[in-house]
Amino acid sequence: MAVGMLLVALTPGYEAIGVAAPVLIVLGRLVQGFALGGEVGPSTASLIESAPVGKRGLYASWQLASQGIAVLHAGSIGFVLSLALSAESMQAWGWRIPFLLGLVIIPVGFYIRRSMPETAGEGHGDAEATTGAVLSRLLRQHGSKLALMIPILLCGTVSTYVGNYMTIYAIATLKMPPSLSIAATAIVGVCLLVFSLLAGFLADRYGRRIVMIVPRVLLVIAAYPAFFLMTTQPGAASLLSMSALLAILGAMSGAASLVAIPELLPRSVRSAGLSIAYAFVVTVFGGTTQLVVTWLIGVTGDPIAPAYYVIATSLVGVLAMIATPETRNDVLA
Repeated sequence: MAVGMLLVALTPGYEAIGVAAPVLIVLGRLVQGFALGGEVGPSTASLIESAPVGKRGLYASWQLASQGIAVLHAGSIGFVLSLALSAESMQAWGWRIPFLLGLVIIPVGFYIRRSMPETAGEGHGDAEATTGAVLSRLLRQHGSKLALMIPILLCGTVSTYVGNYMTIYAIATLKMPPSLSIAATAIVGVCLLVFSLLAGFLADRYGRRIVMIVPRVLLVIAAYPAFFLMTTQPGAASLLSMSALLAILGAMSGAASLVAIPELLPRSVRSAGLSIAYAFVVTVFGGTTQLVVTWLIGVTGDPIAPAYYVIATSLVGVLAMIATPETRNDVLA
């Protein structure tokens, strides 16, 4: 993650190195996505395996909720910088500051890893399995579950990254001031934090599938009207309220998904399975979401184009969610 952030922060501008600049920026985002995928598997498995009976959903929902905390911090730092710096300074070099501040992840990450207990347990045979053996078992015995995991993670990833894109969308497409546009990111972070935890609580009470499916279907219905309202009536009210609505629905479905998916797998391949699926999806689709929606807007000339991407990926995700078994009452293998 730190390497990806450093690459984004230190890449010279287009005027200095030409087309290599956007290529390096996209490469940095792909590295971040790949690294994030590797983090999500073991961290989510650890949360689930540490949870008391009946609270796996709430514990695992902290995975997405903690991402909300990060987005909130990012939006807050960006908002302060937009007020402290001129638009020219922000465009020239100020935007690099949050990425450099993100390098704090290095000492914090090492400290957490040295302090955490190991949930696999001493003497657990699977903990000693080689990487090759784990991957072979995962693909051979659980390939069909991986096939369900990828579209579910795909729709959640695209929704999250479109939410993170709202700052650029508001500035470049809606022509709003940077301070207001960045405030939308902070709103998205608050919604991810609060409603991910709510989804985890509801998933423990009513089951994983209903909390995955219902908000995702509502997101399919709401995406087009939300972007239509933002583009036809641009302003603080429409930007912040519609960003919040999309973030709420995406957070609830996404948090429940991050509970259900690792519960499909036994402990021996749980971390690896989620890591592989998440790394693939976040690298290929998350890291390129902003590129894709910007391209869609340019090709179609339609500022509502991001909604089409959200709707299409969400429909694919809903089909996979319907095929996913309920795991709320399952005893973890």
